[in-house]
Amino acid sequence: MITANFHINLKVDYAFQYRYRSKSISFFFRKEFAIALVMLCFFQYFNYLYLVLFRGNLDYVLEVISPVLNENEEPVMENGEVVM
Repeated sequence: MITANFHINLKVDYAFQYRYRSKSISFFFRKEFAIALVMLCFFQYFNYLYLVLFRGNLDYVLEVISPVLNENEEPVMENGEVVM
């Protein structure tokens, strides 16, 4: 806030401050970007683990749908349905 006793100080090197602050801001931006990238990698890894660990084998689904198949027969699926 500018008050009645405000005086301009022209002896301050604002170019140095700008250079220092811009480098500091770019450093923090790069650091946050890198951390966000690491977080994304962890999220993708855990998502992949979740999909692998909790995905069931489709053999039990076909056995429940079609228990009359012999052990040597392979079920055939057409249009999402088991064909004998």
